[in-house]
Amino acid sequence: EQLGSEVGCCYRGQYGERAMVGSINGENLELNFRVITPDSETHFKYRGAIFDDFIQGSVDVNGIEEGTFTAQRAVVD
Repeated sequence: EQLGSEVGCCYRGQYGERAMVGSINGENLELNFRVITPDSETHFKYRGAIFDDFIQGSVDVNGIEEGTFTAQRAVVD
């Protein structure tokens, strides 16, 4: 979902389903979510570039680990 420059979506993966919030500026996207357990809190920050039907970029985990990601646009009926 998008309202102005604010965006929201759903992460589905290793940590189940999580709401993600962030912002979009032109073709640049930033999304964030966190996972809270009794022992820790982990912050994920996704930054990427939007192409036709996919997003490609990097993910930062607690400022300690980094990786890359690709996300495909979901088809909605």
